[in-house]
Amino acid sequence: MSNKSSRVTYDYPVASPESSPHWERIGGSVAAAKPNTDNNEDDGHPSKINSHEELIAQFKRDVASLSKTDRKDAYLKVAIWSCVIGYCEALTTHKDSSRRYSIFPIPMASLIRLVHDEFLPLIETIPSHDNNHRQKVQSLSNAIWKRCQNKSSSMQDELHANSLYVCLCGDVDGKSLDCFGAALSTVIGMNLLGYASIL
Repeated sequence: MSNKSSRVTYDYPVASPESSPHWERIGGSVAAAKPNTDNNEDDGHPSKINSHEELIAQFKRDVASLSKTDRKDAYLKVAIWSCVIGYCEALTTHKDSSRRYSIFPIPMASLIRLVHDEFLPLIETIPSHDNNHRQKVQSLSNAIWKRCQNKSSSMQDELHANSLYVCLCGDVDGKSLDCFGAALSTVIGMNLLGYASIL
């Protein structure tokens, strides 16, 4: 088999994400059933995003709001967008073309709930280390690494598996975080815990 034939071909999948295992894993049907308002209980995020234009507009609103929010809220938005990007990547880039899906609608409410229900409780379980910053970072990075899909000896590292979504939902496709993804998730977690530096 030549190297060229084993590469993923990027295309524009048209299959509905509602039939994907990712949609089922994050409870996308709940978001799809909610009325799509511009200002709901999820910090001004619509319950779902239906087009590229809506996606870009929401991203611009969130980026513009970063300078007006405190550090924790800013990193909460980073965590949410890491999940959104990872979810979209997981839907569209599977090696098996029959397992690629359109990204729209994006169930924002479900992805936000994923951060609140799975990531925040994970980082909040990290024990206090009496102001020993390095031990806190080590404990958090170990918890994140353990939370990821365990790597078997036959599993190859996924290229660019570095979003918070892969950390929380890698089990859907058998993916695991790469080292950059583990570092990114740790930085997000430490900032959500109130640390301005992880060094």
